[in-house]
Amino acid sequence: MIIRAYTGIVLSSLVLLGCIALGVTTYNDPINFERASFMFLLFTAYLCRHDKDLISVIGILAISYLIDHIILLAAEHLTWWNIIMYQCAAAIIYTLWRDTLSKISAVFLTAVIIAEIYWSLTNYPAPNLSLAVGKLAFALIIRHVFIYRPDIIERFFNYDGDYIAVDKKFRDLYAVYILIEMANIAEYLIRHLTDYSPLVIYQAYPYTIQIISTLSLWFVLHYSQKSWLKKTLKA
Repeated sequence: MIIRAYTGIVLSSLVLLGCIALGVTTYNDPINFERASFMFLLFTAYLCRHDKDLISVIGILAISYLIDHIILLAAEHLTWWNIIMYQCAAAIIYTLWRDTLSKISAVFLTAVIIAEIYWSLTNYPAPNLSLAVGKLAFALIIRHVFIYRPDIIERFFNYDGDYIAVDKKFRDLYAVYILIEMANIAEYLIRHLTDYSPLVIYQAYPYTIQIISTLSLWFVLHYSQKSWLKKTLKA
């Protein structure tokens, strides 16, 4: 029991320090951070390949990374991207309307659309808010998936899933991320619709997103480390 306790503490500390080191050293290099995170997640999936619930969590995170890249590429290359994204966001909000955060998101989406119309009529060089709206909308989906993950897994993959510790953590983490995106949108609207020029969220945004990304990796690695250690010591 003593060996198990100290082994768990040492491994948890090493995993935590490793996540912090990765987050700090790749602060200005999000591509390498995502590549390293993806490799860690693949390795974790292999070690814990018999834990279907953890595998599904890793799969959800991989899909969320893919969605982020698709949104970025679409924003750069698609014509009328703003209109497409606002329509997608409206559809997502409508589908997830029972979620309180979806209702709040509807207010922000409405404000952005009104602002876009105003900027268009006044020929104002408007900021590109469709990217923030897209991230907000798809974060609502990912959070919803974490809330109902076992039911979704059972429905589409035909096996009985169960809630694990990281489900609640990711549900709460994505709620924080959604609130940050809302604050980001609100600050943009204030800067471009009034005489005030707040930059609090703008300056803190990169640091906050890096912290959230690092926490995401830490949640999975910490849970998998505890699960793997428990299984190994029992053997």
